[in-house]
Amino acid sequence: MSFPWAAWRRAFLQASPHSSSWVHLGTLEVKRFNPRRLGAKKAAAAEEAMYADEQWVEVPYAESDDDYNDMRAFSTSPACGKASRDLLMALADPKPFRAFRVALKQHETAAKAWHDNRLAEADKRLWAFCRAYELSPDHPQFRRLDAELSAEPEGC
Repeated sequence: MSFPWAAWRRAFLQASPHSSSWVHLGTLEVKRFNPRRLGAKKAAAAEEAMYADEQWVEVPYAESDDDYNDMRAFSTSPACGKASRDLLMALADPKPFRAFRVALKQHETAAKAWHDNRLAEADKRLWAFCRAYELSPDHPQFRRLDAELSAEPEGC
């Protein structure tokens, strides 16, 4: 069975406190749902169905502090280019996530670089998830990340 990297990557990219993503360790299937859109009763039934089968695992999402720190680091990186000042000002806004998205719309090159950054972060989280669950997908992206990230020294 071919590993559905694109579907899993999308699940890791879109997973959030407001949108659940689940992967099945046996079939490699992906399911996503937004509990707020389903309503409390349907959301509870959907989660109950997932928890009934131990092979379904909820995709971990990045916490908002981590996302904010990623936005701040990106805003000061060379990849950000001339958008740096606008993005840093957006992060000082009372609603920094929305302001950041609005500021990115004004800077096409930075928006593309940010999207690429988000994909790379989702890939790293997907790789770490696979390693944690002892999955070794036969996929070129996993092999590349495995070679790259396995060679990095671990922190303290």
